[in-house]
Amino acid sequence: NISHNVKESTPGRHVRRGTPLLRISSLILAFVLVAWLLYPPIASAHAELIRSTPSAGESLVTSPQTMRLEFGESVSLDVSSIQVYDRTRTPQKVGALGQPSGESNVIKTSLPDTLGPGVYTVVWRVISAADGHVTAGSFAFLVRDTTGTGGTGQDAGPIAPGAQLAAAAEDQPGSGDPLRVV
Repeated sequence: NISHNVKESTPGRHVRRGTPLLRISSLILAFVLVAWLLYPPIASAHAELIRSTPSAGESLVTSPQTMRLEFGESVSLDVSSIQVYDRTRTPQKVGALGQPSGESNVIKTSLPDTLGPGVYTVVWRVISAADGHVTAGSFAFLVRDTTGTGGTGQDAGPIAPGAQLAAAAEDQPGSGDPLRVV
């Protein structure tokens, strides 16, 4: 004798039938697999910088009073940061970060001090409001010497942020690892 989940189909030959629970589990697994394959993947893109004011590589006649960074998706201000460094890697004053009304993908800040002639590097770090991924980057812009005095000698061209600038950005409280907030 064979248990109740085996059915005799032909004499001497047995075919196993699954229990109802096994059949339901198999159907659920198949449904989940098909749904996973057909459903468009959740956006794994990070909050990449789309444009900025001033823009990367821009040559300005006057010092900017504000900075605006626009990203490809909504960003949270919780662990976001923007730092501005001159050519000697001296940090410049930056105002509080904010978001214009209705623009959750934009971060704005003021530059309270007038920037003298020279190259400035912006180091930014944001956290995506959609998926919690941290994205960071940098770009440089130039404030030209329009006085004709030769400036400070800092306007020799854009610089790439060095490891010291990246480390300084990571060491800022409230920036970097989202687990730091938790």
